[in-house]
Amino acid sequence: MTDPCQAHACAIQTCLKQNNWQDSKCGKELQNLLDCCKKFQEGSPMCVGMRSQWEEKAAKKPST
Repeated sequence: MTDPCQAHACAIQTCLKQNNWQDSKCGKELQNLLDCCKKFQEGSPMCVGMRSQWEEKAAKKPST
C-alpha cells in the first residue's frame, strides 16, 4: 500500500534543499503534510509522531 502522505513529505525535503534548509520558507509544504496527516492519521507511516503538531495548530486557530 502506498503511503498517502509520502508525496507531501518529499515536497518538504525538496523545498528545504532548494531553500538552503530554511524551514521558514517551506510553510506551505509543511501545512500540506500536516493536513494529510490529520486526514489519514495512523494510515500513513510518514505521520508517526506528528499528531501533537496538527492538534497544536488546530488549537491555535480562532473559532468561527
